[in-house]
Amino acid sequence: MTARSRRLRKLAGYPLTLLAANLAWMVFSLPVVTWFAAGVALVHALDRRFEEDGRGVLSGFWEGWRRTWRRTLPLGLASTVAALILLLNAGFLLGQDSPAAFLLLAGTVPLALVWLFWHVSLIPVVALFPHLTTRQWLRDSFALSFQHPGAMLAVLAAAVLAAGAVLAVPVLLPLCGASLPALLALKLCRHHLPRWS
Repeated sequence: MTARSRRLRKLAGYPLTLLAANLAWMVFSLPVVTWFAAGVALVHALDRRFEEDGRGVLSGFWEGWRRTWRRTLPLGLASTVAALILLLNAGFLLGQDSPAAFLLLAGTVPLALVWLFWHVSLIPVVALFPHLTTRQWLRDSFALSFQHPGAMLAVLAAAVLAAGAVLAVPVLLPLCGASLPALLALKLCRHHLPRWS
């Protein structure tokens, strides 16, 4: 096999890997509070597939799920509740016509951005360093989020573009729903995180 055919084969495997990983994430996220644990397993699977040993993405997903789902369930529950409170708050304030409601809504947007920034880095931190305590996960992801805001915005932009593509063409959901932003967040953490952990 020539070098060119190996490169083409590897390139052709990317969409299939993202598809398999995203389908596993969708199935394991069905009980809503497990989306966080499924995200950690997704990042673990992509890390194993692309960064380390090239192992199958589904076996990597299952390994990541078994390794961290119990420890991440409280984080997933807290994250889900926080997101629900932010969404309900924004929905309520959008229905109000007072200037005070507008000011409160303007204060909700930065809180939502902090929530997004933190989760974009928290999920890969948990996947890459499962041996750390919850406090260390939160500390490292917070440091990563706010010491590299440009990189975080790039990952969030990719997530928004993936969501926009899925809304425009729903058939793309299995391919780029969560796996593409997860892969970018993984690359970001791999690049910036070793200085903290």
